[in-house]
Amino acid sequence: MRKGNDDGELSSYITTNKTGKKHGGYDIPFMPEDLAYWVVQLREWQSKYNPIKELTPWTQIRLRYPQHNDVLKRRGKQAFLFRDPASNACDEKLSPMFTTTAFTRTLPALLFYSQRREEDLVSRLGNSFIYH
Repeated sequence: MRKGNDDGELSSYITTNKTGKKHGGYDIPFMPEDLAYWVVQLREWQSKYNPIKELTPWTQIRLRYPQHNDVLKRRGKQAFLFRDPASNACDEKLSPMFTTTAFTRTLPALLFYSQRREEDLVSRLGNSFIYH
């Protein structure tokens, strides 16, 4: 997230596994303030409860599907915003979150505990969280 070039509006620069080192990322010239709020909330939560001391080399991450080590070396190091502090994929809890884990367990819990009083994004039912 960053300020836009011309008008000072929020914008973002995105890189993913598919756009990373090979293709670079891409700019999105607009970011809704509500989305920016949640990105900041997640970043602050990670900084407080799941901090990292340095960027994570791709070669240290256990991925779901095998990748050639040379490809991982070329990706270098990165900090993952979506990393799972309860992950079994990496002892240091630095690995990126798997999509299924992120959207079925971790993200609903984060939204539940960080939503504002007037928001009704997620509710809790026993040990599970339900999106609204």
